[in-house]
Amino acid sequence: MKWIKEHDVFLRVLSLLLAVFLWAYVMSNKNPDKTAEYRGIPVQLEGLTQLNANDLVVLEGSNNQITVGISGDRTSILEMSREYINAAASVANITEPGEYDLNYRVTLDATGVKVASRSPSQIHVVVDRISKSSVPVEVEITVEEGDSRGDVAKKLHDAGLVNSRLVFNIAGTFLHYDRYVEPGTYKLNSDMDFRALITNMHDWEADAKAAQGLVKVTIPEGYTVREIIDLLAEKGVATKEDLEDACANFAYEDYDFLDDDKIGTIDRMEGFLFPSTYEFDKNRSAVYTVETMLVYFKNSISQQMLADIKASPYTLQEIVTMASLIEKESIGDDTERKNISSVIHNRLENPDSNKGGRALQLCSTINYIMKHDGVKTFDTEIDSPYNTYINPGLTPGPICNPGLSAIQAAIYPADTDYYFFALGTDGKSHFFTDYSDHLKFINSDEYQPIYS
Repeated sequence: MKWIKEHDVFLRVLSLLLAVFLWAYVMSNKNPDKTAEYRGIPVQLEGLTQLNANDLVVLEGSNNQITVGISGDRTSILEMSREYINAAASVANITEPGEYDLNYRVTLDATGVKVASRSPSQIHVVVDRISKSSVPVEVEITVEEGDSRGDVAKKLHDAGLVNSRLVFNIAGTFLHYDRYVEPGTYKLNSDMDFRALITNMHDWEADAKAAQGLVKVTIPEGYTVREIIDLLAEKGVATKEDLEDACANFAYEDYDFLDDDKIGTIDRMEGFLFPSTYEFDKNRSAVYTVETMLVYFKNSISQQMLADIKASPYTLQEIVTMASLIEKESIGDDTERKNISSVIHNRLENPDSNKGGRALQLCSTINYIMKHDGVKTFDTEIDSPYNTYINPGLTPGPICNPGLSAIQAAIYPADTDYYFFALGTDGKSHFFTDYSDHLKFINSDEYQPIYS
């Protein structure tokens, strides 16, 4: 401690010098050789021994002239005028590595004064590799949730954007890394120093919108009303209590698909809060937020879809209920959704068939009961109107908020004879016409239940 006190001034000056050095390094986070590699066409020139270099790089081009610098030595240049380049082997046509015969004119310049010049001659050029661009290299970097500063430094280093991971980590402390860098995907380029890299890994647009009270929220397909309320409350769109009240009690007009018998409970909104990405205004009411999603649902159902529903044996509410079952049962693409829809349609429309029977027997409905009613054990004998193992037909209402693809699948099922389906360990749904084949599958090692 005594030594430190006696040399306090020296240590302060040393710290200042180190800080200045680090700052200078940070602000000059450029790699000349790396930049040159990206900007030019590294070539090997034979018969040009006076340059004392084999590896040359095209640094820039103008209307009729290309400037070539020796790798590692920017004091000497080779100028090749386009008017002296053979048309068959024009530099503009060199798009891949190979050997080319070119005409050239040489000017050597070591100190800004021309020291030698030669008239056009022919030269044999071996192009080893082609550069990417004559402009700064743009790289897309994704910062994942949970990435440490070291993880991000490695990504930047691997992309060629920083020379030293260690120095970037140290510099991040002074450049407020933790304040700026956040999860997301960002476009960065090789001209950025450390400060620019750090400040560009931040969603400034989101900050500007947040200052206005705007919040961007993505509602996933298949979320329940409860999950949507929790998500919106978490994002600060409105309080949980206000959202619950808006869903349960407000008398919305022009939405005849809402079940008036369920007023007083948030279940009346199940199926109709349309999944999408929204920009909500925190300064508006919870009622406005809920109605925004209702409007989106209403506008997403086209007039043709409504006409086709009207011509079918189902109401809009029943189609949305069916779509919610499809949403929760499917894990793949639209083909799978339409096949699942065909199973549901076949069972509903042929209740006396010896293949299927009246009950839909969908595990997703048991899972819904467990979450909705707080049941801890998966049981196909649960006493609930939503239990499709003991009750025939559709559930009393939707079990989630389906996306447009699931709704379309409910309206337009595939034309099949399927009455059964089950998920396989291969991650795909397998469909069956006969119960015996279905039973054989679910008793095999290939069966993978979604819910249990």
